[in-house]
Amino acid sequence: MQVQLPEEESARLEALRDCRVLDTPPEELFDQTARLAAYLCGTPIGLIGFIDGTRQWFKSRVGLDYPEIPREHSICGQTILQHELIAISDAALDERFFNGPIVTRAGIRFYAGAPLLTKDGYALGTLCVMDRLPRELPTPHKEALLTLARLVAGQLEVRRGTKPRARKAGDESSVVGTVVDISQRKRADEALRDSQERLLGIISSAMDAIITVDNEQKIIGFNRAAEQIFRCPAAAALGQAIDKFIPKRFHEGHREHIRSFGETGISSRSMYSPGTLMGLGRTGKNFQLKPRSRK
Repeated sequence: MQVQLPEEESARLEALRDCRVLDTPPEELFDQTARLAAYLCGTPIGLIGFIDGTRQWFKSRVGLDYPEIPREHSICGQTILQHELIAISDAALDERFFNGPIVTRAGIRFYAGAPLLTKDGYALGTLCVMDRLPRELPTPHKEALLTLARLVAGQLEVRRGTKPRARKAGDESSVVGTVVDISQRKRADEALRDSQERLLGIISSAMDAIITVDNEQKIIGFNRAAEQIFRCPAAAALGQAIDKFIPKRFHEGHREHIRSFGETGISSRSMYSPGTLMGLGRTGKNFQLKPRSRK
């Protein structure tokens, strides 16, 4: 696939260099965001990648082994050409990508990516999710992906707002520090807080029930959809064992699935065959679940 360059490509690459993010070690904020994007969108793959002159390098990656790919093989190379989310239901049917390695070798069929935009409008990379099966992405999930992308972009602006202070020649006592545009840093921090608040709102009001458990299978997160589905307020669920919401006859099967997931780390759409796990509402009513698990 021939690489198409955004307008003002030189300025875009300079902005990317100013962020000092390429080839840096993993960071929890980025990793959490990639995991959350995959979780909210129900996909096995979630990535945060930055595109320089020749490659797409992944700062965070869930479900994909490649640390980087050539720019000409990247679907995200198309995403950075515009300022809106791109969703491709089946890349194998898209004339731009059907014979590219991302489809023929990696087996990618579904793709949705949001550009990581600076305040100047430069798309430095993307936050994207992928699947090896064709699918559609509901509008609320697209909005969640865009909000997460703004969260990452806010963090990048914080990085751009700082630059190394050069050591003066002959000044052995000088300490390399950081020059910070205070007003720019303040704006970036405010944008970051705003994105975080939006993110919390999305998680709280997500269409899917999101129940987070710790290593002992105690509930530490219970969103609004879970409250509605299980007919139980979050205050009554937090700190309880997840078994509280699973009929007794399914307890051992669920524990076996969790043990298997912990050993293999398989990030599949569902760990269960249809009908093999039921939920238990507060009133005692049973109903079928379609669970997804993420580490």
